Amino acid sequence: MNFRSLALTCMMCAVFLIAAFVSAENSIKNDTDPAISKHRMGSLQIKTKAGAQVTVSQIKHEFGFGAAISNFLGRESDDSADLAMYKKIFKENFNSAVTENALKWPQMEREQGKIDYSVVDNILAWCEENDIPLRGHNIFWGISGRVQQWQKDLTDEELLDVVKNRSKDIGKRYRGRFQEYDLNNEMLHGNYYEDRLGDKI
Repeated sequence: MNFRSLALTCMMCAVFLIAAFVSAENSIKNDTDPAISKHRMGSLQIKTKAGAQVTVSQIKHEFGFGAAISNFLGRESDDSADLAMYKKIFKENFNSAVTENALKWPQMEREQGKIDYSVVDNILAWCEENDIPLRGHNIFWGISGRVQQWQKDLTDEELLDVVKNRSKDIGKRYRGRFQEYDLNNEMLHGNYYEDRLGDKI
C-alpha cells in the first residue's frame, strides 16, 4: 500500500468514526431530552405590567444537585477563612452531597482497631445542620491497591470477621443519617473481598 492509499484509508476511517460518534450522540440526545423535559423542566408564568423589566434568579434547586465534600470540611481544628468560604460556596451551589474520602475504610482505620470517626461525624453533623442529604461513599473498596496491608495479612476467617464488624459498626453508628451508601466501590474491575471470601459475605 502506497502513502496515498494509506492516507485515503485513514481519512475514510476518521469520517466513519465521526459519523458513528454523531449518530451515538444524537441517539443519546433523543433518549434523554424527553426525560429531561418531563422531570427537570417546568413552566414559569410571570404576570406584570407591559414594559416592566423582569429578572428571574433561581434560589433553590428543585431536584438533587450535589458534589463531593472534602475531608477539609470535617477537620475540627480548622476554623480558617478558607473553610468558611468552602462551606458558603457549597451551600450556595449544592443541595446534596457525598463523602469524598472520609468514610473510606483506609481513611478511617489505617491501623487495625484504631478507628477515626471524627471527620465523618463532623461532615454528617454539618450536612444535617444545613439540611443537605449525604451519601456515604464508601463502606468497602475492593481494589487491591486500596485495601490496607493489615487486612491482607489476616487469615480468611479473620478477614471475614473484620468485614462483618465494619458492616455492623457503620450500620449501627450511622443508622438513619446517611441518605444512601455506596456499599462496595469499583467492584467491576476489582473485588478483593469476594475474591478472598466468596460471594456469600
